[in-house]
Amino acid sequence: MITNKKTQLMNFAVGQENFSIDLSYVHSILRSASIELEDGPKGQIGKLPAKPNPIAVYSLANKFMQKTSSLGPVLVLNNDKNRQAFMLEKVLGTVLKEQTEFYEFPKILSKQPTNFFNGVIKVNDEVMLSIDPILLTKEIESNTSLDNTNIKKIPSLLGTLPGSEFWKDSKKQIFVSNTGLYTQENKVILIGLSISQICEVIEVTKIIPVPCAPKHIIGVIVYRNYSIAVVDIGYCLTEKATNIHQINKLVVTQGFKAGELIAFPLGEKVSMHELPIKYKPCENYSMLNNNFVLAAFELEKAILVIPNVE
Repeated sequence: MITNKKTQLMNFAVGQENFSIDLSYVHSILRSASIELEDGPKGQIGKLPAKPNPIAVYSLANKFMQKTSSLGPVLVLNNDKNRQAFMLEKVLGTVLKEQTEFYEFPKILSKQPTNFFNGVIKVNDEVMLSIDPILLTKEIESNTSLDNTNIKKIPSLLGTLPGSEFWKDSKKQIFVSNTGLYTQENKVILIGLSISQICEVIEVTKIIPVPCAPKHIIGVIVYRNYSIAVVDIGYCLTEKATNIHQINKLVVTQGFKAGELIAFPLGEKVSMHELPIKYKPCENYSMLNNNFVLAAFELEKAILVIPNVE
């Protein structure tokens, strides 16, 4: 029998990733033999006999990764009004909360309608997502793709460099990274940021995938005392994944307001440019998503885009 639930977390595996949940939300853990297997609505794989009503059982592998999993232990949650159970793949054990570090989930992700997580847990050197049971059991009916309705040409006034406020404290330097993406005219698409926006360039060994996150989110990392989202800037701009074969370096950046930090992968070529630089207004920017573009202009052999990271 499990005691002191309020002071413990339960860790478990689904697919290749590990997750954690507050044990106080767990009613019981049952063997898969307890399930009456039958396909049901919205990914239901069976039910558990219970009074007054059977408990619906769902597969977390299906919910998180849209794949079928082998039979495993069943996690029954404490929710008398809408009791649900979820099939795991493997229970890893429990850990005291005081032995872990907790980082709140990035706001950019916590506001997503298909988010099931409230933070990131660090146990020794292992990092995993912390499940929010309330979010896990609520009704989800939404589309997580980028809003295509606002993909349009950038107004001509954005075809020039941003004004002096953008470059304040930048020492007149711009940080440039390639995306591996090209325009139809075979021009390289580059990302440019004021040097004042750059917090740090870091090396990473693992980015934690976030199930059901929008396509422009690669995952999350723990940076200093924060969990921050790793964003595919190339996808934000063009709805095509950044063509970087191996992600081992990230640039941590921030907006000009006191906002949230984000990180994005560095391309193979990174450079610093002194201002002013020779450019002309960008006339071919129909491939860019206006939601994420602050400015775009043409260099001799490239399109330089300054993303809006607010």
